Amino acid sequence: MMKTAAQDIKDFFIPLGQGDVYFVHTQQDVWLVLSPLANAMLLAKGDAVQQLDSLLRNDNNRYVSPQLATAAKALSRITPAGDRIARISAPKDLQKLSILPTQACNLSCSYCYAAGGRSAERLGWEKLSGALDYFIDAGRLKSRYLTISFIGGGEPMLEWELVKKGIEYAGKRAGEQGFRVDITLITNGTVMNDEMAGFLKMHRVLPNISFDILEDVQQKQRGHYEKVMATLDCLIRSGHEPSVNATITPENVERMDQMADRMFRRFPAVKSMIFEPVVDPEIFATAQDLRGFYAKFTREIFRVRQMAREKGCIIECRILNNIGEILDRGCPPKLTLTPRGDLTICYCVSSPLEKSFQKRVYGWADDQGNLSFDMEKFSEICSENVYSFNKCEHCFAKWYCAGGCMCPNDLYDEARLEVLCDFTRELVAQELTGRVQRRHFRDKGEDILQIFSSEEDEISPVYPVG
Repeated sequence: MMKTAAQDIKDFFIPLGQGDVYFVHTQQDVWLVLSPLANAMLLAKGDAVQQLDSLLRNDNNRYVSPQLATAAKALSRITPAGDRIARISAPKDLQKLSILPTQACNLSCSYCYAAGGRSAERLGWEKLSGALDYFIDAGRLKSRYLTISFIGGGEPMLEWELVKKGIEYAGKRAGEQGFRVDITLITNGTVMNDEMAGFLKMHRVLPNISFDILEDVQQKQRGHYEKVMATLDCLIRSGHEPSVNATITPENVERMDQMADRMFRRFPAVKSMIFEPVVDPEIFATAQDLRGFYAKFTREIFRVRQMAREKGCIIECRILNNIGEILDRGCPPKLTLTPRGDLTICYCVSSPLEKSFQKRVYGWADDQGNLSFDMEKFSEICSENVYSFNKCEHCFAKWYCAGGCMCPNDLYDEARLEVLCDFTRELVAQELTGRVQRRHFRDKGEDILQIFSSEEDEISPVYPVG
């Protein structure tokens, strides 16, 4: 590389066999150097950036420090992606089951794809038990760990007796087949009592409550604020540590600190929250509107995550939660059973009313509980991954984003998707820079960025990404 001031160089990457090393300009003269497939990262400044670049390109024509040489070796220690990703080639490989007991819903949330419910359809027991028999089968796959979610399309608790029967059956069959099965219930929190909460606790079901936390926002976007508060109290009284999933919209994007503080004070037993940015093309009239929203989200999410760390809590969003994993798809493929018996790749595509329904359905369960699959269709769906998007080829966030979630990919136009990519890269760069800072302070008792501010050429130790 030609000798230039580091701040004048744009982001770049160095191809190393089966993986790339990325140089990402983060702030002032500081660079994040990231090798995802080596699970290695560091911060560098000044001439150290160019020396590291030369070392990695085998273009070293001068003495370098042992620290730089060690860093280059760590960044080059690449494990091919294929060795780290559990490939799913057929439904028999699936480890995640999403069950939609009903298309009916008692809420009409302003941003929800299934607001008010899609229909009055409910899932029959034969279809549910057939799906559980297929899914929890020792002869189907080698792994002995599975996850099951009872989730929307509607509100699952409106079909409590079916949900209850399904949980009991899944537990019984898991014991017979030698599986560990973790079960999650995603609910809007309006249908709960002590008996239900006690049953969920007895069967080790994790409740995840969709709740926008601030009363005025909840009432405007979802409603039934007091009912959801009572549900959280009920679950905590029964010994649960429920998680809370809040959708971040223009209404609350600059109030995330208030949301977090409200939860810390009112529900200290809640240790896990998800603050996920809304996906809805109707909310953002232009790509620039979306960009402005994402800029606010980025600024606020790191502030509230620090607040959470200080309280011993976790606040995540999908992208930040993925960092450290090596993924080939933004969302893992699922066996999703809809009320009418369709098998789809994602619970967000649960009805013919969804734009991409036919594109995402790969099978069906009949009235006797027999499952059938269109193997060609399944393979086609799974082939939509990080390798199929040209935009991902040399993106430093590719293994954490993995082409993105199918929902925005299906709903947003190219201009908005470009904004989404920029947002994803910014989240990843800021998160990884923060991880290096926190780990350096933990190990050395020093703020690495303060040291950088007084040194012309500097490099941090190498830290693992995950």
